[in-house]
Amino acid sequence: MRVAARRLRAALSLFADYLPLNAQRMREELGWVAGALGAVRDLDVQIAQLEDWRPELTAEEREQLDPLIAVLTDRRAAARDEMLAVLDSHRYDRLVPAFTSMLRRGTAAGPASGDVPAVNVAPDLLEQRYRRFRKHGDRITAASPPEAYHELRIRGKRLRYALEFFTDIYGKPLRAVVESLVAVQDVLGTHQDATVAVEHLRELSATASDKLPGETIFLMGRLAERYAVQAADARAAFPRAYGKLGGKTWKTLRRRLEHGRLPSPSPVTETPPEPADPVTIQPDGHGGQ
Repeated sequence: MRVAARRLRAALSLFADYLPLNAQRMREELGWVAGALGAVRDLDVQIAQLEDWRPELTAEEREQLDPLIAVLTDRRAAARDEMLAVLDSHRYDRLVPAFTSMLRRGTAAGPASGDVPAVNVAPDLLEQRYRRFRKHGDRITAASPPEAYHELRIRGKRLRYALEFFTDIYGKPLRAVVESLVAVQDVLGTHQDATVAVEHLRELSATASDKLPGETIFLMGRLAERYAVQAADARAAFPRAYGKLGGKTWKTLRRRLEHGRLPSPSPVTETPPEPADPVTIQPDGHGGQ
């Protein structure tokens, strides 16, 4: 559901000029829903990672890990309660029929926007998203802050969703770009998850110390170091993954986009009437041919 909400928001943004005027209001509401779903997902990822590391720990460390897992599980339960409150709210109950009604109504924002062929719209839309992604990505270095990597990850998602809306039209060249983009997103996702986990462990050590034994807090420091290594590995892998997205892969798709454009219809003009023979005025005052 979280991914579906993200894809819907991406579609409402990408096709804003061809959708009803209230579509952007629906996009804001879907953002509210996605936010409630995301909190649960982040905790699920952290708990799963810690459980994956459990077999590598000593018996003593596994015992120290249990209180941390318990605190995270409690927080996940609280986040899930908040998520269910959102899904059970009157606000959500109003959103579903309102969104359905908007889709059925289908009134476009601009005149005759539904008459524009998709192959004439797609090249400019995709090129714009790609340029935004590359502009930000080209500035990324090993010294860039985590926020810069996260912003690129967001732009990458927007580009990927935009591309996938046109998969059936452009086929293999587009899928090749998506495949390269997924590899970049995987690296950026690993980096973001590790960064979030480190911040969460730091926050827990400061705010939940009364619920955690000293040995567990000490273990959390070592776990934070593991996450830091994950983030560093992701940074090291980024240049290679990012480099594969440009060059021939994108140029091939760009040619396919441009070749797929349909010619604009010639304007219809009426044939002007044949001019009448000139009328001359005779000296006697009578008109003559």
